[in-house]
Amino acid sequence: MGMFNSILQKLGLGHMAAPAPAAAPPPPPGDQGPRTATSQMPIQGEAQAMAAAPVREVDVVAKLKKLAADNPQTLNWTGSIIDLMKLFGLASDHAARVRLAEELAYPHDLPQATDQDAVTKVNIWLHQTVIQKLADIAGKRSADLLG
Repeated sequence: MGMFNSILQKLGLGHMAAPAPAAAPPPPPGDQGPRTATSQMPIQGEAQAMAAAPVREVDVVAKLKKLAADNPQTLNWTGSIIDLMKLFGLASDHAARVRLAEELAYPHDLPQATDQDAVTKVNIWLHQTVIQKLADIAGKRSADLLG
């Protein structure tokens, strides 16, 4: 199961039928090794599955706030991809963020952990992308997510 799919399950959206896994995209130039096909599905496939599946109203914003309230840590999930991943009980280290960026089709080469400026750009992109996808699911309540 992909990381974004894990997020959806934490929000009570895991009941939706998932399409068959897609083939892994080719590695970008300069990649250190081949990617392997996994059970991760492209986000576009998830969106299509959500549109085709019967929709059950889920208050995404309320679920996020409840997860934050129940968490013993004070997490800045509205501004930090690391804290947002922690909110969902996911690993938030560099390798985990790289996996999530690959899953969400980050449009550039992914940086090494030592390139802090590039890592920061990926983190910002990841946070904006995850929040936007959650806002799309939240529908009319999306303004609460997008601030």
